[in-house]
Amino acid sequence: MPEPTTEAQPQPQGQSQSESQSKRTKRFRAAKACRRCNEKRVKCDAIERGIPCTRCEQGKRNDCALIQSRRGIYQRKKNRNDSQTKTSGSEKEGDKEVVPCASSPPSQRAAASHDNNTVHVQTQDQQENTNSSRNSPNHLSEDEMHSFDALEQAPPSTALTTPASHEIASPGSGDTEMSNSSYREISWTTMFDHFLEGRKHGEAVIDKCSITYLGESFPLSIVLKDLRDGGKQKLHYPGPPCPENDASTDSSQRSRPDHMLPEDIAVLEAKGTFEAPEKSVLDALVSVFLDRVFPLYPIVNRHEFQQQHLMNKIPWILLHAMCFISATYCPLSILHRAGFSSRKQARFLFYRKSKALFDNGYEVNKLVVLQSVIFLTFWGGGPNNYWNFYSWIGTGVTIAETLGIHRSMATTNMKPQDRSLLKRIWWILIIRDTSCAALVGRPFRINLEQCDTDPLTAEDFEHDGNSPDFMSNPQRPSFANYQIQMSKLSLVLREIVNSRFSPQKPNTTSAVLHETLSGWRAQLPHNLRWSDNSTGMNIFSSTLAILYNHHLILTHLNRSQDGTSINSDDISQTAAQRISTMACKIVTKSDVLLMPHELFHGIFLAEVVFYTQMKSAQTMVREFSRAALNNCQMVLHESRESWDPSPWVMQLFDNLLRGAPDAENADMESPTGMAEYAMGATPGFLGAEEANFGYDPWQTHPMLSNLFEMPFDPALMGDGSMFPNLVNFPSVGVLQ
Repeated sequence: MPEPTTEAQPQPQGQSQSESQSKRTKRFRAAKACRRCNEKRVKCDAIERGIPCTRCEQGKRNDCALIQSRRGIYQRKKNRNDSQTKTSGSEKEGDKEVVPCASSPPSQRAAASHDNNTVHVQTQDQQENTNSSRNSPNHLSEDEMHSFDALEQAPPSTALTTPASHEIASPGSGDTEMSNSSYREISWTTMFDHFLEGRKHGEAVIDKCSITYLGESFPLSIVLKDLRDGGKQKLHYPGPPCPENDASTDSSQRSRPDHMLPEDIAVLEAKGTFEAPEKSVLDALVSVFLDRVFPLYPIVNRHEFQQQHLMNKIPWILLHAMCFISATYCPLSILHRAGFSSRKQARFLFYRKSKALFDNGYEVNKLVVLQSVIFLTFWGGGPNNYWNFYSWIGTGVTIAETLGIHRSMATTNMKPQDRSLLKRIWWILIIRDTSCAALVGRPFRINLEQCDTDPLTAEDFEHDGNSPDFMSNPQRPSFANYQIQMSKLSLVLREIVNSRFSPQKPNTTSAVLHETLSGWRAQLPHNLRWSDNSTGMNIFSSTLAILYNHHLILTHLNRSQDGTSINSDDISQTAAQRISTMACKIVTKSDVLLMPHELFHGIFLAEVVFYTQMKSAQTMVREFSRAALNNCQMVLHESRESWDPSPWVMQLFDNLLRGAPDAENADMESPTGMAEYAMGATPGFLGAEEANFGYDPWQTHPMLSNLFEMPFDPALMGDGSMFPNLVNFPSVGVLQ
């Protein structure tokens, strides 16, 4: 059958132009490319200039031939939004198969519509997910949020495609140019061709978003002899350029990446991933991010992020991830203004949007994806949910190693601020990996024996620290030193965990580990030092103090004597009591939403110590242990919607305390007792009407009243032999 053409036919006399148009079918011939350009996914001019095309002529190839294409022989609808129904199958027209492509833009159709090669399937599950995801934030039910663990196990609700044209081609060695539409399907050959081509033009400045990393054992590194710079092998090279980001939050100006299929875009639109909070709410969340989150986790270039926000250019996945972490730290009033009924609801919605973009591969900038993934590590997940903080950390490590930021970039030709940013990102990954793995008893995801990233220095924070809007931030003077000390402390924690729980590592004595911790504390800068009896510590010194005592507990808890004079049990108990005291101060100062999440790990471990002490045969020991444990429970109660493990940690100790000794008080069994913690209620709190009549809920609660009423008289201890760890700790168990 001859191929249709678009040449104009002579119009019969006496026949109007409209009648003539109605009698003939409108068809348009699509531009063809030669087979080689089609495989390389690059523009071909064979139609305009004839065979061979310019690229084949430059490559001195004599096999230039046009492909057989049936694409473009029917007219598409002009506006995709005009189509209310989107079909996923194909319609038959005579003996030809015509795939209606929902009138998507030409750039998307070019990547998606290949007749006889693409099969679009929309399942019933996908339709249900699409319909349910149209709900506004106010319509997200509690059941939907509780069922998120089950939803996470389901495959992503994307169209199943088997496009032959999306198979990875093997381009020749001469061409490395590619279009944005092929970026997601970039082949290894294309990447290495770009690398080899770049070597011919000399060393170029490396973009932090696109890096080709070649490890020493990679055969290509071994073959090439000129990869050494000053005797040290080069590892980082410029990668294929990323497409320019145009993720404007203004829907009227927004464009879609060319690599996305129309049905994938439809699913993402149904999930609201292209909807940003209203401007006033978004501005407030960005302000919280810059003021509260950035000093704790500086994984973005502050000035660059602000410029993206002003221009509505923050990538969608990073925008929702930023809103997720800001909703974790922001005051509730901001979320109520946005229409959310709770912090949990807001966090769930932003997390779901960011994860949907991640699952569908919407963002191709690996650095943006890495930054977003680090924020998503603050999602707790569940025991049967494969996507939790541990899996997100593993994903982040994989992306980071792809960029090669686990290796030193000291001699890499890169802007200093970009090199510092990548170094900060890597060390924050180490901190998150170390603390989270130690919390749940899992292996570390980062193998430091394969890494040589340079330690953090004050210079790595100068560019962002000198930002004009950051000058007045109270955390600015200490945030750089805090990150440096946290990175050092994380290495100590790894040594502690490996010495105690690694089957392949030799046991290091508790005395040696204790000395290492003491040496770390002795060299702290002045603005991060603390006294065990001080009350005016900033959030950074408070966090370091709690983590220091957490590490002491982990070093000595249930540890046999090493033949030294150190009493491991006394040290563990004393460290736990100090954590309880500082935790109480955090609550009374309303600083819970300002603290790094690593702090709560220390509170969890302190509760373990107090629970073991409650089994003592001495009544005074049991009472003080219970009071100290209550202090820790109050902190977890305050963080129950921001730190995801808080509810199950509170419920865990609730269940343990039900069978603990000295349970004759029956407050553990009371419906107003510890069980209320897990339900999101404050134990002993009365209603608003009762409170107005002068009731003091803390004083009347049978369990928490001992925080105020229990006297602490060192004279009762005698020489301290009854409870030696409480001597010189007059504030333990008492709110200051």
